[in-house]
Parts: sequence; structure tokens; C-alpha cells
Amino acid sequence: MPTSPSKVMKIIFHDSPVKKQFRKYETLFEWIQSEQESWQWLVHEANQFAGAGNAIHQTYQRLRQEIENCRSRGAPIGDADGLADQFFDNSSAVLFSGGTTARALDAVRQRFGDSTAGFVYAVRRGTVRIADARNLDDFAAVVIFALPEFEQPSRTGEKLRQERANYREAVSTIIEKAEGSEQALWDEHNREITRARKLFIKQLRRTRSATSAIIEQTSNNQAAALDSIRNVENTYTTFMGLKAPVEYWKKKAGEHDTAEATARRRLVWFFPIAAAVFIVAFTVAGGLLVCFGKDHQPLQLVIGAGLASLITLMFWVGRLLTRLYLSQHHLRHDAEERAVMTETYLALTHEEAANAEDKKIILAALFRTGADGLVKDDGAPDLTFAGLLSRYGAGK
Repeated sequence: MPTSPSKVMKIIFHDSPVKKQFRKYETLFEWIQSEQESWQWLVHEANQFAGAGNAIHQTYQRLRQEIENCRSRGAPIGDADGLADQFFDNSSAVLFSGGTTARALDAVRQRFGDSTAGFVYAVRRGTVRIADARNLDDFAAVVIFALPEFEQPSRTGEKLRQERANYREAVSTIIEKAEGSEQALWDEHNREITRARKLFIKQLRRTRSATSAIIEQTSNNQAAALDSIRNVENTYTTFMGLKAPVEYWKKKAGEHDTAEATARRRLVWFFPIAAAVFIVAFTVAGGLLVCFGKDHQPLQLVIGAGLASLITLMFWVGRLLTRLYLSQHHLRHDAEERAVMTETYLALTHEEAANAEDKKIILAALFRTGADGLVKDDGAPDLTFAGLLSRYGAGK
């Protein structure tokens, strides 16, 4: 039965395609122990160079402790996946025994000895410098460790000779191609010139056609702009001519609105006062008639005449106040209508929505004779027989 990926730990090394997989903590600890033992010689030799070998021992101890903590938490070994990768990166003190770096260091050890290999490792860790080399072997070992190809100078010379031959062959090939394609380049150059000349002539014709169209369009736009300017000028002239009437009628509407409000207040106060006067007058007259009885007919006539006169006077005053109110009301509406019609005329003129006949109708309505309300007379009504007869005849 295949193992679940969460139960497998993998270690990836930066200088080796080999990947290590572990399914049990015991196997992992055994591998760490074997790796640590394989580098004991390096720990001993590198310690003489500013204690560089201690880093190997300490790093292995941290790796073991991290994995031990993971096991103590009861986590499966798969949770430690990738944990050990950071201990085997390029900047770490720990080396994988199967990696490229370890093999290069082992080659230095085999050729120059353990002490020189320890010096090379210390230089790699940065605890010492190349200038601290004790002898020529230390310096040569560092160079060979950094540049392995220097160890085989004959092979390097062979590579240089091969590169020189390849260079000469490439130069010869380029020269042959250049000489063989010179005529082709000239022919292509002539063809390109001919093609460019044709394209230029064709483009020139298109440009002339487009220029003519642009000139025509510009002329049309200029004509339209001039027409628009003239229309704006006419509209502005008409507006300025009718601006004063609009302001006048709006002002008149405001004045009539104020007068209408005053007349309304008079009516509101007059009718309750008149009703109170009527009640008091009839009450006093009734009391006098009851007190003096039927024997005083002259007094009855005087009281009756007084009541009739009072009623007539109150009726006439009420009628006059009502007509004044209605007069201001109608005058206000007339002024507002004239102002609205004037503004409507201006709008129609601006939008060119009114023809000559419409303008005549609108102007005739604007400049008609002004209304004077409903007040035709301010005197008392003619209650004589002749007056009533004349009114009856006028009504027919």
C-alpha cells in the first residue's frame, strides 16, 4: 500500500539532483548521524582556522533538535518536509556528502591533505582569507576548489584551440556570406527605393485628396459657425430688447402681489367687524322698538332708515374692498402671464422653433392693452328708478 505524501519527509540539496526521502524518524536520525560522522575529520581540521569546524557540529545539532521538536509534538514526519532544506543551502555550514561541493572538497583533501582541505573550508565559511594561506598548496587548493577546470591545464588548452578554430571558421563563413550577398543587397536596395517611390506617389495623391476634403469641411464648418454667430447675435439683440419688459412685468407682478396681500387682509378684518356691527345695531334697534312700543311710529321710521343706511354703507364698502382685491389679483396674474410669454418668446427665438406667424401672435398677445382689474366705479350704487331702468336696458 503506497505511503501518503503527508507521511514522507523529503530533503532537497542545492548542489545535487539527489533527493532524500524518509518515512520514519529513526531512519532520519540514523542518516543525520552518518552524515555528521563523515565530516568529523573536517570539524577537527577546520577548527584550527578561527574555529570554523564548530559550525558543522552546531548546525547538525540544530537540525537534530528541530526534528526532535517536531516528533515531540506528535506530528507525522511529513510535517518536517522542507525543514532540513535550509540547513543544506549554499550559505550553510553543513555539506551533503553526495553533493558537488563535497566532492570538490574531497578532491582537495585527496591531493593536498586534510589540513589544506580544512583551510579551504574555512575560506568558504569566511572565517579566514586567501591572504592567510600558509603555503602555496593552500592558495592552489582554494583556486582549484573555486575553479575545478584549472586542475587540467591540457584540457583547457585543448578547449582554447578548439574555440580558436571555431572562431576562424565562423569568420570565414561570415566573409563568404558577405561577399556572396553584396549584389543581392544592392538589388534589394534598388527594389526598396522603387517601392518607396511608388508608395510616396500614392501617399501624395491620398494626401491631396484628404487635404481637399479637409478644406471643404473646414469651409462648411466656418459657414456653420458664422450662421451660429449670427443667430446668437440676433438672439442676444432680441433678448436685450425684451429684457426690460420682462423685468418690468416681474416687478409689476411683485407690486400687485403685495397690494393683493394687503387687500386680502382688509377683507379678512372687514367682514368680522361688519358682522359684529350688524349684530350690535340690530340688537340696539330691537331693544328700542321693544321699549317704546308701536305708538312711536316716527321712531320706528328713523330706526328703519338708519339700519337700511348702515346696511347699504357696509355692503358698498365690502363690495369696494372685494373689487380692489380682485383687481390686484387679476393684475398680478396678467403681469406674470406677460413675463412668462416674453421668456417663452425668447426661448422659441433662440431655438428657432417659431416662424413669422407665431411671432406675430406672441407679440400681439404681449403688447395688448393692459387690464385694469374688475373695478369699474368707486361710487355708491344708483338705486333710483332711472338708474335701475338704465341698467336694465344696458343688460339687454
